[in-house]
Amino acid sequence: GKVESCEVQPTGLGLATATATDLVGGEPSENAAITRAILGGEKGSKRDIVLLNSAFAIMAGGKADNPKDGIALAAESIDSGAALKKLESLAKMSQG
Repeated sequence: GKVESCEVQPTGLGLATATATDLVGGEPSENAAITRAILGGEKGSKRDIVLLNSAFAIMAGGKADNPKDGIALAAESIDSGAALKKLESLAKMSQG
């Protein structure tokens, strides 16, 4: 029912800072490979931004009360393989 804004410092949430260059993607095939690598457990700046964005989506969905808890849930989903399994399921469904 309301919109709030805030400034987020990744280091305050246990994530490293990154430059825009660290987060650049590319062509669709490259972006797909990046996504699969992140969901496959690859660490780094791109994973960190996925965790941060996911944390706020998880909070918006009412599954976490704060960004740290949202990051933990997102990391658990990636590290357990559940996120990659869901991606593969959606890809299979969309192809046929």
